[in-house]
Amino acid sequence: MWATKVLGLSMVAAVLAACRPAPGPEGGVSASDGPGVTLEKPEFSETAAGQPLWTVAAFRAHYRAGPKVASLERVEARFYESGRPVSRASAPWATYDHAAHDLRLGGGLQLRTLDGRAGVDARDARWDQAEGRLLTGGGVSFWHGANRLTATTLRADRALRRVELSGRVRGAISLEPALIARGGEGGR
Repeated sequence: MWATKVLGLSMVAAVLAACRPAPGPEGGVSASDGPGVTLEKPEFSETAAGQPLWTVAAFRAHYRAGPKVASLERVEARFYESGRPVSRASAPWATYDHAAHDLRLGGGLQLRTLDGRAGVDARDARWDQAEGRLLTGGGVSFWHGANRLTATTLRADRALRRVELSGRVRGAISLEPALIARGGEGGR
């Protein structure tokens, strides 16, 4: 069972009914979304079997009472494998649906592996927790070393080791001589 922690959530539950709605990021919360609370510098995390899957820190979040969706501003995220951070992302805004474990990042996503070997730039992305994949649409740029590719969509694991690009894929790929000599085996 997925365990979700939202720091400060106990405070939110206690005061949620008494709070008036607050404005969220562009495209965010309106007064018709029901009561909510605004948190400064909240942190969200998703874990499985006691291991972190991702963490998100934001400048500000508005947490809605009804659908339990947080609208986040100025977001920094880290993605983990086997409890160790492998990549980081930043975006101007995000939404997190607590019930569905759905994290959406938008407004210009930048994702980089922590070792600096690969990165993604996209307009927006969604983290699919069930698949353990980052999904983008509407145009994406992917780089790995000297290789640069653009496409309509991308599906990738959190460490950018397995990347699938589709729809108008364009770019240049450069293979190392040692990789060619091995017949392409053993490389990533």
